[in-house]
Amino acid sequence: AFIANRSGTGSSVIFDYFYNEALNDTRHGYGKAMRRAAKLSGEDYMFGIDEGQIEPFLSQRGFRDVHSVELPELKPLYFTGKNAKRVLPTGIAIASATVNKVTT
Repeated sequence: AFIANRSGTGSSVIFDYFYNEALNDTRHGYGKAMRRAAKLSGEDYMFGIDEGQIEPFLSQRGFRDVHSVELPELKPLYFTGKNAKRVLPTGIAIASATVNKVTT
């Protein structure tokens, strides 16, 4: 609600996020590797969002028109030519949403 409450009508937010399942993966070690890489760049992952739950997550925080795209959906658009065979990580998505304010 912090962003929505401090943004103007019609404002939008776009961000990438990890699924909880990816951040907490102990079977393949992805979660540990991602957290280690983030710390090396001076960041830390505070939380993930359960797969399929971005719409309620953002709606509860004052957003509407929520859209989410996973990296495999973006691959044919952005990874072409010599990058077409590039392996992309799983468990990451990009979300966009609009502030749900009514103009008076």
